[in-house]
This record gives sequence, C-alpha cells and structure tokens, in this order.
Amino acid sequence: MYEPLVVGKFCEARDPYLAYIAYAKGFCDEELISITNENSMFKQQARYLVKRRVPELWAQVLVPDSMYRRQLVDQVSLRTFGCLYEAKYLAGSRNCRS
Repeated sequence: MYEPLVVGKFCEARDPYLAYIAYAKGFCDEELISITNENSMFKQQARYLVKRRVPELWAQVLVPDSMYRRQLVDQVSLRTFGCLYEAKYLAGSRNCRS
C-alpha cells in the first residue's frame, strides 16, 4: 500500500492530474485544493467537492475573496445543473460523470 500524500507530492511537478488522483484517494483535502487551484483543474475540484459533501471544504473554497471562486462555481454549475437538465430530457442515455 502506498501513502497518498507522499505519492501526491512526488507527482505534483511531474503530472498534476496524478497528484490529484493520489490526493483524492487519500482524502488529502488541503493538498488537493491547492494542486487543483494552481493548475486550473476546477472540473476535478468540483467533482471532488460534490462527492465529499463536507461543508467545511465548501466554506474553505467559497470564501468571498478567493481568486478561484468564480471558476469553481462555474464548474460546479456546469456539472450538477447540466447533468440534471440532460437527465430529464435524455432519460439516462448520457453518463454525467465526465
């Protein structure tokens, strides 16, 4: 078994997406938020936050003076409302996980 925090730190400079995966698997919230913000990975951050459902994480990323807030809100809106809209009209023929 590997330590997600160690693997994530190793991957950060090499491949931020692999770091994101390691941090997500290990629930390394602070590191995941940092790497996704620094690399404009707001789609992945939105996916993680929606799955985790931790109010404290939402409060942390949605602070009013955050320079990343707008991008994150846009991605959350696209992911959740877009999937709800499409599911209603396509009756489940599209997978809204991407």
